[in-house]
Amino acid sequence: MMRQVWNGRLKRFPLLERLNLAVELRPVDDALAFSSTACGIDADKLAYFALSVLWKGSVHRWRTSKDATYQLSLGQYEEPIRQYLCGTTAFPKDVSVMVTVCTDPLSRVFCLPAVAKFPLPITAFAMLALGVHFLVITDRFAPEQICCVRSPERLIMKRDCRRKTIESFAHFFPQQTNP
Repeated sequence: MMRQVWNGRLKRFPLLERLNLAVELRPVDDALAFSSTACGIDADKLAYFALSVLWKGSVHRWRTSKDATYQLSLGQYEEPIRQYLCGTTAFPKDVSVMVTVCTDPLSRVFCLPAVAKFPLPITAFAMLALGVHFLVITDRFAPEQICCVRSPERLIMKRDCRRKTIESFAHFFPQQTNP
């Protein structure tokens, strides 16, 4: 995974470079969808990376500042994800990992996984890793069609992620209220 993301020292982003040369399957809202298989991208490794960071975020209390700590809760999905990561079970059926390669330079940072907010009542987590945005949905209604592992085309997306990056950073800064 780390060889595919933005490398600031070398000024390279191999995953984005590969998608820039590929033929997209179709537009999806403000993104372009690609077949990871057709592009020669191992989507299983991308999903494994996302789930491993997410799982670690659920079993460890992370320090985000001098006085603040942070820990996710995967609930009933913690154990199935752990078993998948250990290689004892297949990819969890009620989990979807959506991978988006970000075209904007602002998104070439790393943000800890955080709970993603949706208008629908689903449980989801978002994470940014050096130009790759991961959305992990843990819900019995996790949509197979967006998942880089479970969708027939093994989808991977490409788009400008500035808005999502700003939302990711905002999660770690408490809202201030006016007196």
